[in-house]
Amino acid sequence: FDLVTAKEHWRTRPESGGNFWGSMVLADGRIYVTSQAGTTLVLAANEREFQLLAENRLDENCNTTPAIADGDLILRTDAHVYCIREPAE
Repeated sequence: FDLVTAKEHWRTRPESGGNFWGSMVLADGRIYVTSQAGTTLVLAANEREFQLLAENRLDENCNTTPAIADGDLILRTDAHVYCIREPAE
């Protein structure tokens, strides 16, 4: 959706389906959202079309929103907290 005009740009349901409890977060042109089954979808922040960039499974229940801090992606499941970061150069 366009936040100013409320115009819908696109709508889809990824093939992986699932139910989502938490919110989407935006970082570096990517949108992150984690399903209740523990699958994190990485989407391109593209207003013209839906683009699934990656799908990462933790296979643990998750009812939270991913967090971004200092370039790290932090995911909390019912049993663990994960910190995902790009390797140092």
